[in-house]
Amino acid sequence: MNIGTAVLGLALTSALCAPAYAQTPAPGSAAATEAQHAAMTAEAVNRAAIQPHVYYGTIVSLNLPRFKLRLRNGHDLTVDASSAIKSDSYSAPLFAGKFVAVSGKLDAKGVFDAVSVSRFTSIDASTPKDH
Repeated sequence: MNIGTAVLGLALTSALCAPAYAQTPAPGSAAATEAQHAAMTAEAVNRAAIQPHVYYGTIVSLNLPRFKLRLRNGHDLTVDASSAIKSDSYSAPLFAGKFVAVSGKLDAKGVFDAVSVSRFTSIDASTPKDH
């Protein structure tokens, strides 16, 4: 390699890298903080879209594929287990008084569309928090 080729290579590399440096906000600047916040918010939205909600409670009434689940905070949640039953992602048999965990999403009407229903022997302080 001669000096002319080395200088040309350095010039091309510098020209290609310059736009990336120009677009990167300085660390600690308002632009950097805003960019980091936007990235964290986008990541949280993506995670929420992918990960279902999980609730733990006791079945208080049952009329499959729907049932009422009494959550640990005392509120009742109407659960539609159709998706879980179709995909065979539920623990049978389900009955009133049984502790279960449901994962899925709330629909526009406030009914919880469960993609899985799992039975538990008990729900206590070691049971994960609802999310």
